[in-house]
Amino acid sequence: MWVKKTSLFTLRDAVIERWRDKPAIIFGTWRVNRPLGTAARLIWDTKGTLGMGDLSIPWKPSDQEIYIIGSGFTGRRTSNVLCFAPVQASAKNGRVHPHQKPVPLLLDLLRKCLAGTIADPFAGSGSTLVAAKSLGRRAIGIEIDERYCEIAARRCAQEYLPLFGDDHVGWTKDGAS
Repeated sequence: MWVKKTSLFTLRDAVIERWRDKPAIIFGTWRVNRPLGTAARLIWDTKGTLGMGDLSIPWKPSDQEIYIIGSGFTGRRTSNVLCFAPVQASAKNGRVHPHQKPVPLLLDLLRKCLAGTIADPFAGSGSTLVAAKSLGRRAIGIEIDERYCEIAARRCAQEYLPLFGDDHVGWTKDGAS
């Protein structure tokens, strides 16, 4: 499960509570209490290229926190500092969501998750879904803002989303099954 930074932190906590003890990777900030049950804190080093921060001090933010909840992660043991450039707002294929995460970062995180469906209850522009698809993983994204749902669907380049196995039950973009 992925929970992205949002101004509705009570919503974040409600989702985590319902998720219970299943493995989760949650993007957050030091400005808000860590989620209950945090087993580890990763640091996403954005290479000094993200945000202006508080202009009254001589430092700008160059990292974000990522919280690990639950157990069952796998893979080679690596540093808790992950160095990935963020998606730039002004780049040719620039950011299409204010909190858009780079797909290479998400690929790195997803490779350490156990097999199964990836759930992103705050899907935004669909970066998690794109990463899951490129790894051959199933993913479910939920996003409240319709314009970001449309962006995510375009980014996944998929008009048909199967619900169960390889059968032909699913939804197309126009809602027909």
